[in-house]
Amino acid sequence: MAIIVSEEQLEALENPSRSVVVVHDKRTKKGYAVMPERVYDRARPLIDFVAAHVATTADGPAELWTDGVTDRRDFIYP
Repeated sequence: MAIIVSEEQLEALENPSRSVVVVHDKRTKKGYAVMPERVYDRARPLIDFVAAHVATTADGPAELWTDGVTDRRDFIYP
C-alpha cells in the first residue's frame, strides 16, 4: 500500500537536520513516526527491543525499571 506524501511533507522528511518526522491523523488523533530508511535500518534493533519489552496496560506503558535492574546498576556503578 502506497501512501501519498505532499511536497511540504516530503521536504520535512528530506531535511537532513531531522531524522524523524511525526505525522498525525486528524481523524484518530494518533501520531506516527516516519523516518528515512537508512535511519530505520540503524535503529531497528533498538526499536524491536523496546517494542518487545513494552507492555501496554489500561494506565499506559508498563514500568520497565525493576529492583533487579537497580541491583545490577548498583553492582556495576557503586
